[in-house]
Amino acid sequence: MILREMGNERIEYDQEFWLRHVRVGAWLSLGVILIGLAYLATTPDEPNRLMMLLGLGLGAALTVVVFFTPWRRLIATRAWLAGFYAWSASVLALLGWLAWLDGGVRSPMMPTAVLALIFAAMAYPPAGVLFVSAGAILAPVIVGIASGDDLGSIIFVTGVMAMVAAMSALVSTNHRRSYADVVTLTAKLEFLALKDGLTGCANHRGFHEQLRRMTSLARRNGSELALVLIDLDHFKRVNDTHGHPVGDRLLMAVGETLRATVRESDVVARIGGEEFVILGPDTGREGALHLAARVHAAIQAIDEPVTVTASVGVSLLPELTDDPDELLSQADAAMYQAKQGGRDQIRVAGTDRGTPALVVP
Repeated sequence: MILREMGNERIEYDQEFWLRHVRVGAWLSLGVILIGLAYLATTPDEPNRLMMLLGLGLGAALTVVVFFTPWRRLIATRAWLAGFYAWSASVLALLGWLAWLDGGVRSPMMPTAVLALIFAAMAYPPAGVLFVSAGAILAPVIVGIASGDDLGSIIFVTGVMAMVAAMSALVSTNHRRSYADVVTLTAKLEFLALKDGLTGCANHRGFHEQLRRMTSLARRNGSELALVLIDLDHFKRVNDTHGHPVGDRLLMAVGETLRATVRESDVVARIGGEEFVILGPDTGREGALHLAARVHAAIQAIDEPVTVTASVGVSLLPELTDDPDELLSQADAAMYQAKQGGRDQIRVAGTDRGTPALVVP
């Protein structure tokens, strides 16, 4: 159920939200059945006892079906909410039939229709509440006319249902708005927790989460993963000479350039002051070298008042290691060798720590 659209982001009630309300609805239905049985047990002169027992038995059967329905699979389908509405409509129809059997709108069974409105207010969007409200308001009218009730009784019960329906619609609207606000706030907090506020790239925590996820996926699928570590050369000199605002502007430009250069499936992160990293899934040695060369050239071509170069280290999974920490450590060692070798160059980690990194022209 879509709550709100924020640009391209769609906020939805999650599966657990609906599962909780399915359980609540089933227990409410069971409660109505038990109330009905208690009413019949204490009303010995009920003329339609057998038919009412049949109706309550039908309600009990429907409730049992609800308890054993595989809702987790159904909720994943597109049309499942129609079944939810059909459930509410069947409950209202059953309650109306029981009230008609018991004599009309004056029957104690009639007010139990309010429970359907309460459930709708908790679980349904406003459009769904309007659907249930229409049924709850029509029920006493139909039952009253069918039973030959006086106009005053019909108006009174219908009016009460209409008032409860209006309150249910208001509660549903507020509920949906509050839920959307919570989801929006949670998304913002997750963004702040996993994204670098200056560059918009993943931050240190976000990178390590993606690193472990991608290495695990690569090991499971037998695929490759490249890690490209980028350190801007003499960046401290930029801050000392031109000031931190210029340095921040340059970092923002680098982050934007890297994101524009890589594939959509790649992850770009800023893990230190002037240190960036790229994770390239399904990328072997040749692809990693092309990726490193592209970002190296793209950084050199940044159009800012201060030019900057980068030292780049590359490591490969599973060619060199299948451990995420070692993958990062090897790229760091290769990048350090690029620094020691004069900066502004790319090096690929060797097969072990004792092997010099390969210099890439």
